[in-house]
Amino acid sequence: MSNFIQITPFIHARHWPGSSHRFLHGNAGFETLFRTANRAYLPRETVGFRLLEQTSEDRAPHGNRRLAYYIDVHDVDLWYAELKPKLDALTPGRCPRARNPAPWPTGIARAAPDGDLIAFGRAIR
Repeated sequence: MSNFIQITPFIHARHWPGSSHRFLHGNAGFETLFRTANRAYLPRETVGFRLLEQTSEDRAPHGNRRLAYYIDVHDVDLWYAELKPKLDALTPGRCPRARNPAPWPTGIARAAPDGDLIAFGRAIR
């Protein structure tokens, strides 16, 4: 049995809980399993994200895509069909930097509201 379970990267949220939480929980279907004053854990199936409030001590510039996340999915078309109507329904300003997924030959990409890139696509075999 493997000792590793999953990777749950931290996303630094500029405005707490803010647009990253709204996108992951409200649009992408991630559950908010744990939340405190400055951090949260949002899993879905076999993946998860940890949100961490960005503080003045975080010296990395905001929104420069310093990190990118790629989530392998079994059926990218099914995922696209689930996500697109939710994003189309967003009112302007509700989720800044939210963009409709852009189909790629191998999947779909999604810009994260707090500046990093989240991509969902087919697994490389």
